[in-house]
Amino acid sequence: MASGSLVVPRFFVVSCISLLCVRHMEAAVYTVGDDDEWSLEVDYVQWSQKYNFTVGDTLVFRYVKSQHNVYIVRQRTYRSCNTSTGVLNIYTSGNDRIVLRARKYWFICGITDHCSGGMKFGLNLLGANKRTTNQTTESPSAAPLPSPSGANNHGLTRPTTLLVILLILINSLF
Repeated sequence: MASGSLVVPRFFVVSCISLLCVRHMEAAVYTVGDDDEWSLEVDYVQWSQKYNFTVGDTLVFRYVKSQHNVYIVRQRTYRSCNTSTGVLNIYTSGNDRIVLRARKYWFICGITDHCSGGMKFGLNLLGANKRTTNQTTESPSAAPLPSPSGANNHGLTRPTTLLVILLILINSLF
């Protein structure tokens, strides 16, 4: 009788922990520009089209503080590269982490001539577990599907092996 009474709480605990782990593991971390980071040498529109960003993913902008920054701007500011208006957020740490939510993003470097030199890209996060569309002009264009190893070199993907090991460990506790 004692073992039967533990079935429901055991199942409940394992289920709750599993759901929390799965949700946490779905998010990926991407270094903007990959190994080249946030710099003038990268085509960021092309870079952004390599990945399938989802809500909860994190973009990490790494750069030399005195040489670059990250602005999140309105679409008009993105198109014009004129930061006198339309700036929503400014990041200047050199190691900026931005957790993506369901919305449109327009990223630029606010240093003179960097935006017009190509340090900009846009994303449209459609919602939980939905693909992004990459923003390059006024209307979004569908991004190509990323390769299965797309984020493996620069971020964490869905590590189901870790989840299985965790579930086995939790199950052995009961």
